[in-house]
Amino acid sequence: MSNIATNTSEAISQIISYLIGFFEQVREYVKHYLEIYVFSKNPALASKFGDYLVFLVTLTVIYALIELVEGFKRLLRLIVILGWVLFIVLLAASYIGLK
Repeated sequence: MSNIATNTSEAISQIISYLIGFFEQVREYVKHYLEIYVFSKNPALASKFGDYLVFLVTLTVIYALIELVEGFKRLLRLIVILGWVLFIVLLAASYIGLK
């Protein structure tokens, strides 16, 4: 059991390490393009605003995923309710002989 926990812990650590590396790379790309296109006169601002931009994009993606899941939950709730209503109606119709 301890071996599984160790492997799981190592896998989670590896995933977190890859995510951190990915965000660092994205931040560098954003900073680079901000330096070239937006802050060509003052490139020092690109680093500051690049961090803010990556943070806001990350929050926006998380928010969009939450909204997507919430929308799916609403659709699933509607399907389940309609399914139960249809089941009860068909059961009642079958009981009184209205096939």
